[in-house]
Amino acid sequence: MKELLFQLQHSLDQDHYYLCLFVALTIPDICGAISSDNGEANGQKYRDWYTQYVYPTFNTLTAEECYHYRCTALHQGKSIPNKNKDYHRIIFLEPNQRSRISVNRIKTPSETAIMIDLRSFVEAMIQATNGWLKVNESADNYKKNYTSFMQRYPNGFGQFVKGFPVIT
Repeated sequence: MKELLFQLQHSLDQDHYYLCLFVALTIPDICGAISSDNGEANGQKYRDWYTQYVYPTFNTLTAEECYHYRCTALHQGKSIPNKNKDYHRIIFLEPNQRSRISVNRIKTPSETAIMIDLRSFVEAMIQATNGWLKVNESADNYKKNYTSFMQRYPNGFGQFVKGFPVIT
Protein backbone atom coordinates (compact mmCIF):
# COMPACT_ATOMS: atom_id res chain seq x y z
CA MET A 1 0.00 0.00 0.00
CA LYS A 2 2.84 2.36 0.80
CA GLU A 3 4.35 1.67 -2.63
CA LEU A 4 1.04 2.57 -4.27
CA LEU A 5 0.93 5.85 -2.32
CA PHE A 6 4.57 6.56 -3.16
CA GLN A 7 3.92 6.03 -6.86
CA LEU A 8 0.74 8.12 -6.69
CA GLN A 9 2.66 11.02 -5.14
CA HIS A 10 5.46 10.61 -7.68
CA SER A 11 2.93 10.64 -10.54
CA LEU A 12 1.40 13.81 -9.11
CA ASP A 13 4.84 15.42 -8.97
CA GLN A 14 5.37 14.41 -12.62
CA ASP A 15 2.05 15.94 -13.74
CA HIS A 16 0.41 12.61 -14.66
CA TYR A 17 -3.01 13.89 -13.74
CA TYR A 18 -5.25 11.28 -15.40
CA LEU A 19 -3.38 8.51 -13.61
CA CYS A 20 -3.51 10.34 -10.31
CA LEU A 21 -7.22 11.01 -10.52
CA PHE A 22 -8.07 7.44 -11.48
CA VAL A 23 -5.88 5.94 -8.74
CA ALA A 24 -7.18 8.38 -6.12
CA LEU A 25 -10.75 7.42 -7.01
CA THR A 26 -9.95 3.74 -6.36
CA ILE A 27 -8.34 4.20 -2.94
CA PRO A 28 -11.58 4.04 -0.92
CA ASP A 29 -12.46 0.78 -2.72
CA ILE A 30 -9.09 -0.76 -1.95
CA CYS A 31 -8.97 0.35 1.68
CA GLY A 32 -12.60 -0.55 2.31
CA ALA A 33 -11.97 -4.03 0.93
CA ILE A 34 -8.73 -4.63 2.85
CA SER A 35 -10.28 -3.67 6.16
CA SER A 36 -13.48 -5.71 5.65
CA ASP A 37 -14.28 -9.21 6.82
CA ASN A 38 -14.56 -10.68 3.33
CA GLY A 39 -11.83 -8.61 1.64
CA GLU A 40 -14.16 -7.41 -1.13
CA ALA A 41 -15.20 -3.94 -2.21
CA ASN A 42 -18.70 -2.58 -2.65
CA GLY A 43 -20.37 0.81 -2.80
CA GLN A 44 -21.27 0.94 0.87
CA LYS A 45 -17.72 0.14 1.99
CA TYR A 46 -16.43 2.84 -0.38
CA ARG A 47 -18.80 5.44 1.04
CA ASP A 48 -18.14 4.43 4.65
CA TRP A 49 -14.36 4.63 4.19
CA TYR A 50 -14.56 7.96 2.38
CA THR A 51 -16.86 9.41 5.05
CA GLN A 52 -14.58 8.33 7.87
CA TYR A 53 -11.15 9.11 6.40
CA VAL A 54 -11.49 11.69 3.62
CA TYR A 55 -14.58 13.78 4.29
CA PRO A 56 -13.44 15.25 7.65
CA THR A 57 -10.58 17.10 5.91
CA PHE A 58 -11.81 17.29 2.30
CA ASN A 59 -15.54 17.88 2.38
CA THR A 60 -15.88 19.19 -1.16
CA LEU A 61 -17.60 16.02 -2.31
CA THR A 62 -19.78 13.84 -0.17
CA ALA A 63 -19.08 10.11 -0.15
CA GLU A 64 -22.11 9.57 -2.37
CA GLU A 65 -20.96 12.18 -4.89
CA CYS A 66 -17.44 10.82 -5.00
CA TYR A 67 -18.66 7.25 -5.39
CA HIS A 68 -20.95 8.12 -8.28
CA TYR A 69 -18.23 10.16 -9.94
CA ARG A 70 -15.84 7.23 -9.49
CA CYS A 71 -18.32 4.89 -11.17
CA THR A 72 -18.89 7.08 -14.20
CA ALA A 73 -15.24 8.11 -14.56
CA LEU A 74 -13.67 4.67 -14.18
CA HIS A 75 -16.27 2.56 -15.95
CA GLN A 76 -17.52 4.93 -18.64
CA GLY A 77 -14.83 7.60 -18.94
CA LYS A 78 -17.35 10.34 -18.18
CA SER A 79 -16.97 13.41 -15.99
CA ILE A 80 -20.71 13.78 -15.66
CA PRO A 81 -22.08 11.94 -12.63
CA ASN A 82 -25.29 10.25 -13.69
CA LYS A 83 -27.07 10.34 -10.34
CA ASN A 84 -26.81 13.94 -9.19
CA LYS A 85 -29.37 16.67 -9.61
CA ASP A 86 -27.43 19.46 -7.84
CA TYR A 87 -24.73 19.74 -10.50
CA HIS A 88 -24.09 18.54 -14.02
CA ARG A 89 -20.35 18.10 -14.11
CA ILE A 90 -17.26 17.84 -11.93
CA ILE A 91 -14.20 19.66 -13.23
CA PHE A 92 -10.79 18.83 -11.80
CA LEU A 93 -8.38 21.71 -12.33
CA GLU A 94 -4.81 20.77 -13.12
CA PRO A 95 -2.34 22.72 -10.99
CA ASN A 96 -1.26 26.03 -12.48
CA GLN A 97 -0.85 29.63 -11.41
CA ARG A 98 -4.50 30.49 -12.13
CA SER A 99 -6.17 27.47 -10.48
CA ARG A 100 -5.29 28.08 -6.88
CA ILE A 101 -8.73 27.26 -5.58
CA SER A 102 -9.68 24.17 -3.67
CA VAL A 103 -13.32 24.14 -4.74
CA ASN A 104 -15.87 26.32 -6.38
CA ARG A 105 -19.43 25.70 -7.51
CA ILE A 106 -20.13 27.51 -10.74
CA LYS A 107 -23.59 28.11 -12.15
CA THR A 108 -24.34 29.10 -15.70
CA PRO A 109 -27.85 29.55 -17.10
CA SER A 110 -27.87 25.91 -18.27
CA GLU A 111 -25.43 24.00 -16.01
CA THR A 112 -23.86 23.82 -12.59
CA ALA A 113 -20.36 22.48 -12.11
CA ILE A 114 -18.13 21.71 -9.16
CA MET A 115 -14.54 22.78 -9.76
CA ILE A 116 -11.94 20.99 -7.64
CA ASP A 117 -8.20 21.47 -7.46
CA LEU A 118 -6.89 18.07 -8.56
CA ARG A 119 -3.73 18.25 -6.45
CA SER A 120 -5.76 18.98 -3.32
CA PHE A 121 -8.06 16.03 -4.01
CA VAL A 122 -5.22 13.56 -4.63
CA GLU A 123 -3.24 14.78 -1.62
CA ALA A 124 -6.35 14.45 0.56
CA MET A 125 -6.68 10.80 -0.54
CA ILE A 126 -2.99 10.17 0.21
CA GLN A 127 -3.29 11.81 3.64
CA ALA A 128 -6.47 9.88 4.43
CA THR A 129 -4.85 6.59 3.43
CA ASN A 130 -1.79 7.26 5.56
CA GLY A 131 -4.07 7.95 8.53
CA TRP A 132 -6.03 4.79 7.81
CA LEU A 133 -2.81 2.76 7.60
CA LYS A 134 -1.69 3.93 11.04
CA VAL A 135 -4.93 2.62 12.52
CA ASN A 136 -5.38 -0.54 10.43
CA GLU A 137 -1.99 -2.06 9.57
CA SER A 138 -2.02 -4.12 12.73
CA ALA A 139 -5.72 -5.11 12.51
CA ASP A 140 -6.61 -8.74 11.81
CA ASN A 141 -8.65 -7.98 8.67
CA TYR A 142 -5.81 -5.91 7.23
CA LYS A 143 -3.27 -8.66 7.87
CA LYS A 144 -5.57 -11.31 6.40
CA ASN A 145 -6.61 -9.36 3.29
CA TYR A 146 -3.34 -7.58 2.53
CA THR A 147 -1.75 -10.89 1.52
CA SER A 148 -4.00 -10.84 -1.59
CA PHE A 149 -3.42 -7.15 -2.33
CA MET A 150 -1.64 -6.45 -5.59
CA GLN A 151 1.94 -5.61 -4.70
CA ARG A 152 5.25 -4.78 -6.33
CA TYR A 153 8.09 -7.23 -5.87
CA PRO A 154 11.37 -5.55 -6.88
CA ASN A 155 13.35 -8.80 -7.27
CA GLY A 156 10.75 -11.07 -8.81
CA PHE A 157 8.09 -13.33 -7.42
CA GLY A 158 8.63 -16.84 -6.06
CA GLN A 159 9.44 -19.52 -8.61
CA PHE A 160 7.80 -17.59 -11.46
CA VAL A 161 10.08 -14.59 -12.01
CA LYS A 162 13.53 -13.93 -10.62
CA GLY A 163 15.79 -10.92 -10.91
CA PHE A 164 13.49 -8.12 -12.05
CA PRO A 165 10.49 -6.24 -10.72
CA VAL A 166 6.95 -7.54 -11.10
CA ILE A 167 3.52 -6.56 -9.86
CA THR A 168 1.17 -9.32 -8.83
